[in-house]
Amino acid sequence: MTSNTVASATAIQSADVTEAGIRALTYGQTVTKADLQRAGLAYPNRLEPDPLCYYVPVGAKSTADNLPANLLIMDNKFGSVYIQDSKISVFSGVKIGDSVAKVLAAHKMPPQYEVNKYDDGSASQYLLIYTLPNHNQIKYLMSGGKKLSSNDIAPNAWKATDKSLLTGTVDSIEVGTPETIRLVEGCS
Repeated sequence: MTSNTVASATAIQSADVTEAGIRALTYGQTVTKADLQRAGLAYPNRLEPDPLCYYVPVGAKSTADNLPANLLIMDNKFGSVYIQDSKISVFSGVKIGDSVAKVLAAHKMPPQYEVNKYDDGSASQYLLIYTLPNHNQIKYLMSGGKKLSSNDIAPNAWKATDKSLLTGTVDSIEVGTPETIRLVEGCS
């Protein structure tokens, strides 16, 4: 998430990330400079960002390349929040580093399972995607797993044996509209 990134803003807290949005922003809403400022987020302090797709970084970098969180703005609408910091849990109570068992226990419905698009064949990274009651989605990138019998398992096709085979921990979390959750590379 390095292209089209803009100035950093104050850190988000766990309570900020809900099924509907973050702070005063709702997933899918049109976003203006004033909306970002009301939510305590920085708007670009340089040239106008590409209105088609840009990121609003949240918090200071924890490593050379990783920000605790990024907001994806696409077509001038708030699409999703992408979280990489273990200090931030989301509305489900799950945070980076939590086990697959905690993810499964946090949701009352079966997930969509997909092997990560960049997997090298070992399926050590996979996605668990849940559609929320408000039709937004939450996506967990899991690391340290092993390939199940299929590269893709729909929510209505889960078997108890599939769930028992899942291993790994949460590597990142993204919450937002289905259109942005399904993007492989965000603004790229």
